[in-house]
Amino acid sequence: MIYHCHAGLIEAVVPLIDNHIVIGYLMFGQISDAATYEELKSSLSKGKLKDYLPLLESLLTDIPQKTSQQIHAAAKIMEACTFYALMNETVALRRQNFTRHLTEYLMPRLSEHLDAGIIAQGLGISRSKLYMSCDKYLGMGIAEYIRNLRLEQAQLLLRNSDLTVTQISDQVGFEDYNYFCRVFKKETGYSAKKYRESFKK
Repeated sequence: MIYHCHAGLIEAVVPLIDNHIVIGYLMFGQISDAATYEELKSSLSKGKLKDYLPLLESLLTDIPQKTSQQIHAAAKIMEACTFYALMNETVALRRQNFTRHLTEYLMPRLSEHLDAGIIAQGLGISRSKLYMSCDKYLGMGIAEYIRNLRLEQAQLLLRNSDLTVTQISDQVGFEDYNYFCRVFKKETGYSAKKYRESFKK
């Protein structure tokens, strides 16, 4: 919305609305659409600042003068920035929601056999939607994300439990113990045994 403020200068404001709630504003203002400074001075002399005009006269040249076309173009750019800001926030919320739902589904099932079809069905989405969401929001495939969760859980158990490394490997869903040991060392820089010795509470 473009309007003249109480002083007769141009201002514009665009509300940031998310889910029907105003969460902020983008604004620009204190500019003039007067063609000359004399015209600006005449305009201000008719407004609420007329009594202060002698004090403000020396500051008039600091007020930017823009054409109506320039002002509307700036407002359009501000509107585009508003849309961009809201879209970025929407993407962030979608990323958070997807990651939270996926993690909540996977964590109790890490010891089970998990594939894309099973996970997609559990989340109530198609397999292609799962692949697309993982790529878009996680920056990795579903298999890599599961492996990372399993390794994080293995580290937690090594630090906080007395389970053997074999038991931990089984509990977090690695069907091949030797593969677990190789992957764990590659990702952490420690063997599982050395990790436990170094970080166990």
